[in-house]
Amino acid sequence: MTDLQEQVLMITEENDDLAKKLHQMTRNSQDTLTPRKQSVDDVSITKQITGQINIRNHHRLADSQSESERQDSKQCNNVKQDSPNIETENNQTGNVPEASLGQSPNQSDKVILLSDNESIAGSQTLEVEPGLTAHPAGDNEVDPGTSDPGPGRASCQQMQRQGPIGQETISESHSDNWQHSKRNMSEALKKTVMTEAFRINRENRIVDEVSKVGEMETENVVLVLTRCLPHIVPHVLLARREELIPLILCAASLHTDSRERDQLLNLLFNLIKKPDADQRQMILTGCVVFAEHVGPSQAEVELLPQCWEQINHKYEERRLLVAEACGALVPHLPNEIRSSLVLSMLQQMLDDKSGDVRQAVVRSLGILMAFIDDKDKYHQCCELLFDAINDTCEAVAMTTTNVFLPSIAQWSRELDLLLTHFLNSVLNNMELLLKDAMSSQQALGSGQLPLDVGRFLVNIKICRSIIPHLFISVLETMPSLDRLSHDHHETTVNLASRFISSSQLSEPSIIFGDNQRLCEMIDFFDDYISGEWYCPWANHDWLAKQFFPRLIALTVQIDVIPFPKLLHSFSDLVATLCRAFGRPFVLKQIKPKFCEALQIEIADYESDLADPDPDTEIEVNVKEAPDSVSGCLTKCDVAVYAYGVLAVFPEEEDRQQLKSLCSRLLKSLSISSLGSLRAVFTQLCVNNLYHDMMLQVLWDGVVDSSDYVRSASAAMFQLLVKTVSDVLMSTRIVPALVTLASDPEMSVRISTVSVFGSIIENTTRREMLDKVYMQLQSFMDEAIYRDKHQLHLELIRTFAQIGPNAEPRFRDECILPRLAAMAATNNHAASATVRHAVAIQLFDAYSALSCCFVSEQMVQEALLPGLRCLKLDMAVVATEHEAVVNSMIREFENKLENTVKERSSSIASVTMTTAATAAEDVKTRMINKFRDIKDKSASSKASITNIFNRKK
Repeated sequence: MTDLQEQVLMITEENDDLAKKLHQMTRNSQDTLTPRKQSVDDVSITKQITGQINIRNHHRLADSQSESERQDSKQCNNVKQDSPNIETENNQTGNVPEASLGQSPNQSDKVILLSDNESIAGSQTLEVEPGLTAHPAGDNEVDPGTSDPGPGRASCQQMQRQGPIGQETISESHSDNWQHSKRNMSEALKKTVMTEAFRINRENRIVDEVSKVGEMETENVVLVLTRCLPHIVPHVLLARREELIPLILCAASLHTDSRERDQLLNLLFNLIKKPDADQRQMILTGCVVFAEHVGPSQAEVELLPQCWEQINHKYEERRLLVAEACGALVPHLPNEIRSSLVLSMLQQMLDDKSGDVRQAVVRSLGILMAFIDDKDKYHQCCELLFDAINDTCEAVAMTTTNVFLPSIAQWSRELDLLLTHFLNSVLNNMELLLKDAMSSQQALGSGQLPLDVGRFLVNIKICRSIIPHLFISVLETMPSLDRLSHDHHETTVNLASRFISSSQLSEPSIIFGDNQRLCEMIDFFDDYISGEWYCPWANHDWLAKQFFPRLIALTVQIDVIPFPKLLHSFSDLVATLCRAFGRPFVLKQIKPKFCEALQIEIADYESDLADPDPDTEIEVNVKEAPDSVSGCLTKCDVAVYAYGVLAVFPEEEDRQQLKSLCSRLLKSLSISSLGSLRAVFTQLCVNNLYHDMMLQVLWDGVVDSSDYVRSASAAMFQLLVKTVSDVLMSTRIVPALVTLASDPEMSVRISTVSVFGSIIENTTRREMLDKVYMQLQSFMDEAIYRDKHQLHLELIRTFAQIGPNAEPRFRDECILPRLAAMAATNNHAASATVRHAVAIQLFDAYSALSCCFVSEQMVQEALLPGLRCLKLDMAVVATEHEAVVNSMIREFENKLENTVKERSSSIASVTMTTAATAAEDVKTRMINKFRDIKDKSASSKASITNIFNRKK
């Protein structure tokens, strides 16, 4: 037995002896005196004995304090187990424990303890039962051998646990945490006070939960959250429920019961009725964290069912949450689930009626394509791609191009199916669309090709988007790549100028993973292709023998004029391909194939460079019949070759070849349609580097001996007017037009009129405008043009175009009077055909000018007379437009009448105001005069009175 145990037992024995003496004295005093009339001596003796007990306990326990602190916690626990009825309390403040000391179970006598602050008289004795805690003594005593105190009283221990019906007191364990005070009050009394004053209703769920917090261990916090959250959520505002997401996820992640986790996750997915983008992001982030915590198997079992339940939810926001969750969880799910359940869910949701949901599905499919590894699902995923990229919603199609397409292109490259399957399927789609359109054209006998331009453009966009993957696929399979050293060296490759990517997923450095190594491989590729001879490989041959020939064949079959969007897309595709594969590859593979399709010999270029004589007649393709030239050179291939091949690189050789091609087109197409040349110039005008080159080509046409070439040159200037600088316009374009305006051929002069009109619309420089006005005045005033009806038609057409945008002075002084004069002249035209043509053009011109602000004077002097003359023509040659002309005449007449009325009312108002003002002035002057007279009369009377007063 340890020293501490021996000291405790000694204290206990001594306390027992003193307690027996105190008990005996108390019984003797009860026999002689009533409880309320005890002697003062007995009370003092009782206090002395009680004080001795407290002092002795205090000193002995203090002596053993240092020893008890050195004892091991395990030994202390053994002492408590050996003597369960002994209560020893060590107060650091020096207070002696106030609870009674227990006795052995076989001891039947009751021991009464009184504190030194209690008096016998008027107090209630505390009795200590063997094996029980002290309690107030009552009329009925408890049998020491029983644990049931009987119906009339309850033990103190039960009183602490059981209050009135339906209520409980603070548990005993709480009293152990009370802060001790210097009050010498028994613990039983303290607990009784708390029992009576502070009662707990255990039937209240929240009170019950709160009362257990002090006894709770760390892991039990999760249980509390699990029990409380379902009751909290319904009472939180919808706008603030996202604040509960961390708590729900914490409980779901740490709970060990799968059923409780399922309920919490269901609560999470149904937390917000219509979660917005930020709230969905919070929920998805929580789902990802949960998946990372529980692992792939549990994520599959517990998260995916929540998504599946809401896949057809009536609210769009919930379906958005499911679509986004499928993508966010893909990296944390088992491989077999990705290619089965997740793919099936996304495929089902791709038919959702909401464009936003489909867009979210496409994003998730892009993520899925980066992680799926089931080769059997490749063709199914390709079909989903083509469905999504042809979606009617532009946002869905754009997201497919930027996210879904790069991911599946990368997977195709890994499977070595990018060229032979994926790209081949795209080409097949375009060829099938063109074939069906041609079949429909032949069946309907229509002149225009009924091509589905939208779907055709989608396939071109697919080709353009996968060019980085295509180039890397060719680059990685080079047979001589092993000769490239692994040591890094400086390169001259600029990836930013070589590749123009629509998204980061199409960046070559991101696709390849090593920017420096990629640049070195590109350098090696260019050097390898630049050699006089190199050994081709499979992917290279597929591009050279399959892809480019089929692509060029498509451009040859499509006309330029009806399909300008297709032309631009084809040109942009070829230009992007040429930039990516580099100039050496273009010179060896792409340019020869275009020249072969256009039947342009490379020797022609060389002869052109050696003898750049503008008078040299070099014709392209078929040289005999204009119809043959028109049928061949009006296709898209010419413009695609010019812009997509020759205009890509800034080398002088390419620029000279481009200039030569444009000169040939100008000479060959001047006798037919200029559609191809217009298409080339329209695309080249965007780049300022080619303005000077195009002006050189057109100036060569200005001095050409053929009037067709000169007329075509004049018409082509109109394309440059909108893009060139004012300096080039004043020094190069206006002089050329003035020269052509005095050309011997009337057709050449007429071709300049519309270009002069474009200058009026696109410049504000006074010197240029004055020259243009003077030239147009000469066309209308000189006698030589009086009977030139084609010139008149061109002038009226130009006025209709530029009238709304021209200067008001030019419109009032030139356009409106000249139109009225031409309308009056047209009333007496001898030819009905000419009269009809001029009348129709005048109708268009007046319709355009009717929307402009015209002064009342010009309406009365020029606009209405011209419309009345036009009305006479329409009544004869175009009765269907007569009502519209009458309506315009009434509108302008009403405008004049309203103006006159407003002016008359204004004049009348001014007159009345002036008259009223004059009358008021007269009235004021008269009143002032009367006041002056009155003042003078009063002053004279006062002076007379003063005179008489002085005489007195």
